[in-house]
Amino acid sequence: MESRYLADASGKRISIVLDIKEYERLREDLAAARELGADDAEFAAEAERLQGSLDAVTERITKLLAPRDPNDSNDAILEIKSGEGGEESALFAGDLLNMYTRYAESQGWKVEVLDEEQTDLGGYKSVTVAVRARAHTDPANMPFGVLKFEAGVHRVQRVPVTESQGRIHTSTVTVAVLAEVEDVEIDIPESDIQVDVYRSAGAGGQNVNKVANAVHLRFDIAASSLPEEIRERLLKLGDQRISKDGVVIIKAQKFSSLEKNRGEALRRLHEMVAGVAELPRRRRPTRPTRSSVAKRLESKARHASLKAGRLQIVLAKFQQPPLPIHIVYPTSRLLSAKVRTFIDLVTETSDWHFG
Repeated sequence: MESRYLADASGKRISIVLDIKEYERLREDLAAARELGADDAEFAAEAERLQGSLDAVTERITKLLAPRDPNDSNDAILEIKSGEGGEESALFAGDLLNMYTRYAESQGWKVEVLDEEQTDLGGYKSVTVAVRARAHTDPANMPFGVLKFEAGVHRVQRVPVTESQGRIHTSTVTVAVLAEVEDVEIDIPESDIQVDVYRSAGAGGQNVNKVANAVHLRFDIAASSLPEEIRERLLKLGDQRISKDGVVIIKAQKFSSLEKNRGEALRRLHEMVAGVAELPRRRRPTRPTRSSVAKRLESKARHASLKAGRLQIVLAKFQQPPLPIHIVYPTSRLLSAKVRTFIDLVTETSDWHFG
């Protein structure tokens, strides 16, 4: 696993170096094509093509240099569960599974079904698949980094095959995308785990009806012996497999062997706990350099001087003496005696002038 992460980091650096070299070459070619394109139409068309290639390389370099989620370079676990809509929702879940499978194949990824619960019409009540990238895959095109945005509730409105009167039905499917993290040593005592055995459902002939080989695993988070911090992270995880009472419920019935199904359920439980046990990366605090401190102080002084200048301008406007107000009326004969007396009184006690 460690060599896998080292290979991903090395591949990312190599991609950045190659893209930067390509960027510099395209800039030189574009400048030359624009210079010659003023007199030649072929060079003008070549300049447009080079501009498109330069924009694509620029976008690729920006994505490689931008801060990313540390789990973006991991493989993904995809869980699809049917919701509202009954059998039509299960069929929609199957359509989503086919869509994700074809997309993964187009990207060169490998899809492995970990658990499934099919319906009579070929749909899925729930299905869990692992999407894993092959060796030497571009770090910017890893399964979790691409598929994590598919998490959520998906809705479809259509006339289902189960509808005989042509009415439109609305169905929902919930998709959860988890990252496969590096193995973390987590000790979960057997006393904290409750494993129930029952008969499998779906296709399989007489074996599924006679042999109890399916596993129903229950893990009470609050009553477990895990550290308190890990229990709190699990309760805040919001995973579909965690009930409202804080109990992890995992079903496994893919294999015909009871031991294999039990091992698969335990593996997925350990994977869930390990995912929250991995501490997030924290940025190491660094001391500011002398130049950065000087620039910061200079910026503060500049802003303070600008603020003081704006304040002086505002105060100067308010300190200016008031302009005299002239009230012009056509003739004094139009005014009554009371109005004239008021104007005379105001004129004597103020700077107002009347004409």
